[in-house]
Formats: sequence, structure tokens, C-alpha cells
Amino acid sequence: MAKHFGEAQWRAWFSKFEQQDITVAQFCDAIGVSVPSYYKWRRKLQVAEGHRETTPQFVSVVLSRPTLEIELPCGAKASVANDVESLRPVLQVLLELGAKP
Repeated sequence: MAKHFGEAQWRAWFSKFEQQDITVAQFCDAIGVSVPSYYKWRRKLQVAEGHRETTPQFVSVVLSRPTLEIELPCGAKASVANDVESLRPVLQVLLELGAKP
């Protein structure tokens, strides 16, 4: 059975996360919640606090190959299966890294 945590718990977790130098995935694993839940609650609390929620601008891309190769500015390359379950966590990490100052 899934555990449901309230606003106070999420606020405490977000405060704790800001003090640590770990990824969202590592943090979620440590507290036993899913990455999508983390982002859902972060968005929910930002809207409640009056932060302006922005909608990322995406370009529609149709991929016909079974794998997608991502080349990072540092020269590293990653091959990812071309399906939603494989691409979603990769895109979440890339978006998270792009949002850090």
C-alpha cells in the first residue's frame, strides 16, 4: 500500500534536500518516495507560495531509432532506449541540471 505524506512533511523534506549535495533521485530513494512525487509536490508548493510556474518550451521530435544517443557538452555520451519509461528519468535529470545555477 502506498504511503501518503502531507504538506508539512514535504516542506520539511524540501528544506532538508536544499542542505544536501545529492541528486533528486538519490534523495527520493533515501526517503522512500518516487521522483515524480517529488516534482509534483515541489510544483504544488511553489504554486501555493505564489511562485510563478513556467511551462518549459519543447520542440516536437519524432524518433524512429530504437535508441537515442545523447552527447553532453563534456564529451560524454549516453545511449538510452527510445521509450517513455527509459527517456523520462534521463530528461528529468537533464532538466534538473539545467535549472541549477
